Amino acid sequence: AMWALDPRGRTAGRQNLECVFGTEMSPHERGRVLRASYRNAVRTIVLLFHLQPLNAQKYAKFVRILPEDDARFRALVAIHPRVVLLSGHFGNWELLLASRSVVPYAPPFAYLAESTGVPPVDALFDELRDRGSGGGSLRKRGSLALKKAVADGKSVSLLIDRNVRGNLGGQYVPFLGIPARTTPLAAKLALWYDAPVATALMIPEGEAKWRLWISGNLRGEPSGDEDADVAAIMTRTNDILSRAIREHPEAWAWMLKRWKSRPTPELGPYPAYSLHDPA
Repeated sequence: AMWALDPRGRTAGRQNLECVFGTEMSPHERGRVLRASYRNAVRTIVLLFHLQPLNAQKYAKFVRILPEDDARFRALVAIHPRVVLLSGHFGNWELLLASRSVVPYAPPFAYLAESTGVPPVDALFDELRDRGSGGGSLRKRGSLALKKAVADGKSVSLLIDRNVRGNLGGQYVPFLGIPARTTPLAAKLALWYDAPVATALMIPEGEAKWRLWISGNLRGEPSGDEDADVAAIMTRTNDILSRAIREHPEAWAWMLKRWKSRPTPELGPYPAYSLHDPA
């Protein structure tokens, strides 16, 4: 139903899939992946309601955490009291956020959330996401509040697969083989506050089953050139998400206009909806 009622999203999804996969994927397969992408997005929202009130037993019915991922998560928390955790609209991103409530050693996380455009709906989602999490949505206050949260000793999390215009600081970094405007905020926060930065993903493992996967610290050793260090972190994080999407294309939200900005006047490898946004 969502697929049928969202012509703009369907068009963007088809364009995205064609630009990324080209002849690697037939038109029929692209259609199948796009429909599955819609089902995944709807399931993500439905489970946010279904699992209330959330507890470890309910969570374990849908998500497993392997010992190696548990060890990497513990190691990140041990490095520094503040952690910058990144992800995207991949797998079940709501259950990823909910892990704050069921992983006993997870620090309180503040996070950025995009508005639905309907304040009562935003308030409902914030309430569901924040129950027992020890963190909180910074929806109304934006990136400056995220910086303040880290300065105050909190960990933060954000999704990095939305287009961020150049006038808002977005930088072109390869994503699924095509340069995409990406927020540098997470990388800068990690460098400014000497905090570890990692990517966390919900890897699909069957119908309504996921594995919580987390990378090691992606910050690297500072080189003395902040711009180069920021670009390196952004490249590493985009590369991890890109590889996961190529392996599980049905798990990413293809209806997002990820390449709404492009650096060249010519369309080139970009989808038709993209707009010229010079570097």
